Amino acid sequence: MKQAVLLLAHGAPERVEDIAEYLNYVRSGRPTPPTLVEEVSDRYRQIGGASPLLARTREQAAALERELGIPVYFGMRNWRPFIKETVQQMAAAPATGFPDKVFPVRAVEGNVSLLAPPGAMPRILTSDQWGDYLIYRLYPRQRVFFDGRSDFFGPAIGRDYQQLLAGGSPWRELLERYHFDLALLPRDWALSTMLDLVPGWRKVYEDPVAVLYARSGVATVGWTPWSAADAPVGLHAPFRMPIGLGRQRDEGVPRGPGGPPHQRSLP
Repeated sequence: MKQAVLLLAHGAPERVEDIAEYLNYVRSGRPTPPTLVEEVSDRYRQIGGASPLLARTREQAAALERELGIPVYFGMRNWRPFIKETVQQMAAAPATGFPDKVFPVRAVEGNVSLLAPPGAMPRILTSDQWGDYLIYRLYPRQRVFFDGRSDFFGPAIGRDYQQLLAGGSPWRELLERYHFDLALLPRDWALSTMLDLVPGWRKVYEDPVAVLYARSGVATVGWTPWSAADAPVGLHAPFRMPIGLGRQRDEGVPRGPGGPPHQRSLP
């Protein structure tokens, strides 16, 4: 699986001597009048001879990579590294797994018999990013309430998701409306502690990344969760995103977990 971020910027040279070449890219190869080259060069001399854009972009990429735990690349429209070169570098990079400090890798591996039982699949509330992981890990049986392809779900489902994420006032009503059986929640969600106070829900697993709640009545006979120490650290299988999972495109079919199984996938 390959997962990364691509930062894009306009681009700017770091030496006055490169101004003429830089303007050639900006002007798409049209000849640049010497007076314009000199004017731009003089502006660069006034700020020390180099634009801070490239250095700031490097710093931003490094900080974002530390925060997300996945590779972050950057490409420039009019200067090196060019976007095309960066995309080629990304394509050639070795595959990486889902980092277990970001995704619920341990929670899913330790509770797969609960999340994907032999019978009917439970309805699972989770984050949009983790919905992508569940699609990968539990496809083709599990459909998701919401995932990273938010434009497919429409504004109504999007608003409900945001209320659940923030623990907004109608969150109890939304839990009932969508008939969730399980809630696999990031530790930083307000709902990850609020469910402790709700009759009919119980915490069945937790680790430093995720908390798993089950609604009363969800079958757990014979199910024993792994501890976080026993669960595998990560997955490194090739990633193939299934198309159309978790959304219904037939006329009159409600979106979200309440709809019937798919009749066909998106093209």
